[in-house]
Amino acid sequence: MSARIVILNCAQLDSSVAAVDHIARLRICMRLGGYRLCLANVSDDLRRVIKLAGLAGYLGVEVQGQPEEREQLRRVEKEGDVADPPA
Repeated sequence: MSARIVILNCAQLDSSVAAVDHIARLRICMRLGGYRLCLANVSDDLRRVIKLAGLAGYLGVEVQGQPEEREQLRRVEKEGDVADPPA
């Protein structure tokens, strides 16, 4: 038996923690009832809040965008002779 799918249109949802909470609770209820919840028309702002809440994987939402640029770590070199043993 395949799972029945419910599609939630998120176009009118605001990008608040309360909205993410409601979506997560709805997903739990759907799963308990044998349904699979799929989100549609998720705004970028709502995606960010879902990611911030740590629920992107649970809610099946991919967060798109460029990966954050990280500054290259610099090696710290201590002055001294290479032959000197560490103290």
